[in-house]
Amino acid sequence: MTEVRAFCHRLDQLRLESGAKIPDLTQDPAIGRRRSQLYAILRGEIGSPPPWEFIDAFVRHCVRAARANGKRLSISTDPEYWKHELALVVDLAERPERPRAERPKVLTAQQKTIRELPPSTDGKIRRLGLITGDIRQVHGIDAWVNSENTDMVMARVQDRSISAVIRYEGAERDGAGRVVVDHVADELAATVAGLQPPLVPGQVITTDAGELTGNNGVRAIIHAATVHGAPGAGFTPVRELGRCVANALVAAEMPYWSPPLSSVLFPLLGCGEAGGDPELIVPELIETAANRLVVAARHVETVWFLARTGADLRVCERALDRANRPGRSTGS
Repeated sequence: MTEVRAFCHRLDQLRLESGAKIPDLTQDPAIGRRRSQLYAILRGEIGSPPPWEFIDAFVRHCVRAARANGKRLSISTDPEYWKHELALVVDLAERPERPRAERPKVLTAQQKTIRELPPSTDGKIRRLGLITGDIRQVHGIDAWVNSENTDMVMARVQDRSISAVIRYEGAERDGAGRVVVDHVADELAATVAGLQPPLVPGQVITTDAGELTGNNGVRAIIHAATVHGAPGAGFTPVRELGRCVANALVAAEMPYWSPPLSSVLFPLLGCGEAGGDPELIVPELIETAANRLVVAARHVETVWFLARTGADLRVCERALDRANRPGRSTGS
């Protein structure tokens, strides 16, 4: 039970802050627990919350230890606080445990679907494609788009987001996998420093790809401000995510790329950790990309969208159909 374990962890934090020693606690008759029993409680290895008599005696012992050791406590020692916390954890522990919702199954096999679009204004044929699986297994696409927050602060490398993957895979790492040089995040932070974030939704910033260049053939990362962040509330997608697609493709067409960028990979912007609804967002993303390729593309020849799950893939396929553009689809 996570609630019981968290409650016991707070008790152990109080012990550590006070400097109370396990041998002294076991010798306190009011606590009345052997060493093994005490360790089991403090590790949360118990099936139900400890009784109030134990908690009251334990907290009082920690108060005396803190005074003797000259320690200042950040955790409350008010009996009413601990009574209230105990009542909460007892109530939660007695509720029937709800089954956890299963995470969508990630597609591990890489499959590609390509659709040829009508000739663009320069007479060339451009393509719109879907690619499945883990982005870390994608090779040979010139630019990756990173779905980033309006503050342009990349995710921690331990997170599951595309931002976290790009940050980690773009970093130089030691033999144990620890980041030594945070190439992409450092360059992004240096660029943003003079822009006074938050950025306007849809604004993009380009950086080098760090180690992704040698490992995956990525030449550029285009960071798009696609989500808003709020303390304690997480992230929500910005409006008009199609504008993010358009601006990213404008950045990919800039004349300073030598040789020019010919392919761009988009995640499903706003549909990951930000929790946007793919059914509402994906058609706008794909329609915008198709329009830009036909009307305004110069160097970019292929735009890919990453479908990480079976559900993502089905939504993307329907969006391609709804784009209502002549062409043919092939699998590779």
